[in-house]
Amino acid sequence: MAQKENQNLSRYTYEYIKKRILDCSILPGAPIDEKVLLDEIQVSKTPFREALLLLRNENLVELRPRAGFFAKMITEKDVEEVYSARKIIEPYAVIDALSMLDMGRMIALNNDWEATVDSGLCNHFQICDKDMIFHSFLVSSTGNSRLSKLFESICQEGLRISIFNAIVKKDAEDYKVTREHHEKMIDSILKEDRKSIIKVYNLHLNFFMSSCIESIRRYNNENK
Repeated sequence: MAQKENQNLSRYTYEYIKKRILDCSILPGAPIDEKVLLDEIQVSKTPFREALLLLRNENLVELRPRAGFFAKMITEKDVEEVYSARKIIEPYAVIDALSMLDMGRMIALNNDWEATVDSGLCNHFQICDKDMIFHSFLVSSTGNSRLSKLFESICQEGLRISIFNAIVKKDAEDYKVTREHHEKMIDSILKEDRKSIIKVYNLHLNFFMSSCIESIRRYNNENK
């Protein structure tokens, strides 16, 4: 019974810290403050350490010798790999899913994202999360469970990168660009224009790959 309780505490702690890392409450490269988090979560050191090891396996946490655990830094290589993978997967998955895609659901998800942006609350986690839900829906419409699972892991990294980018930029300019790109994307999908779908996806993903790399360079320069 005690072992089961400890497993539950480890899982709860894992989910808590993981959310803090993904929404950049714990910024990339920042130390995992054991004392502060233990006070917040109210658990013992054992489930806390177990949670950190799970997060380390997911490449969200790194252990630095004689320094402790840190949230994994986002590198330019990380950004290039995530966006390159998305460029390979997304447009061709959407083209494959055209005959099965629920167009009404697609438009509703985009409207929900726009409403969150227009709310003026500047909740970067919610905005970026809803953007990823929109993109994930399009890929999952293929009905290919293996592809969806692969894309889910890419989205996890992509979400953290997007939130970090929004925090560093401190403005809504990129959201305006996203709105324009989404409109073009939806228009191409509704017309079932395969060449246009590929073109718009490349435009969208290349723009944000450059934007995120710029944010990493700015952040690194400001924190030297």
